[in-house]
Amino acid sequence: MVVNNHPNFYRVRQLPSIYEVEAKELFHIPISKRGIVKTQRYSIPGYPCLYLGKSIYGCWEEMRRPPMHTCAVSRFQNKVELNFIDLSLPTKEKLKLSIYQELVPLIISCMIPVVNASDTFKPEYIIPQLIFEWFLKNREINGKTIHGIAYTSTHLNDEFYFPDDKFINYAIPVFDVNEKHKYCKKLCSIFQLTKPTTNDIEKLKWAYPVEGWNYPEGEEHKRMFNYDISDFGNLEGRLVDTDNFPLQTIVYK
Repeated sequence: MVVNNHPNFYRVRQLPSIYEVEAKELFHIPISKRGIVKTQRYSIPGYPCLYLGKSIYGCWEEMRRPPMHTCAVSRFQNKVELNFIDLSLPTKEKLKLSIYQELVPLIISCMIPVVNASDTFKPEYIIPQLIFEWFLKNREINGKTIHGIAYTSTHLNDEFYFPDDKFINYAIPVFDVNEKHKYCKKLCSIFQLTKPTTNDIEKLKWAYPVEGWNYPEGEEHKRMFNYDISDFGNLEGRLVDTDNFPLQTIVYK
């Protein structure tokens, strides 16, 4: 999967206080604190990753639906082309390609929901972690840098009737875990992000529009329409306003 320059990524982080949150708090766990990095589906202990989502909603689902008023949100943009190992659920169009037909069993094996979330050892993580470890040793393929892994959240559901691609997430590990800087120098050069905000703060500034709408025809258009008028869609709309939310660069030192 190739992601061209300047699409929108999002990151959500639950914090004890959302007052005056700095942008760096929405970046990856500092390398100097790598000891607190726990096992995740696409990470290994001690290896900080930058986790991004294609949508705020997808991030929220991935976090098991924390109260939105406790969540700080930033929009990220990449300044260079990104390459990902694509383990997201393929669309009908992609399924026509033989490579995706061959990948489906592997993708499904990486999407097994965790049965016992409180357990330290999670067998559901074995295959995705093996892929992750292989990827860390093979970040250069045919002269191209592979930046991370794209995957569909195991929390995929249809409760909100939103587009399925809102559940796509990205795991982007630091490039040098032994780096002496606080943040990964290369990731700091790749991404810019907005000052964090919250859904409650944005609604207090001025309410989201509640005008009459013409409900579109067709399932795909209806799903996208539902997302656009939701709090998630409206919050994303605020964050793309560069006058109020200019992009900034994280200082790696």
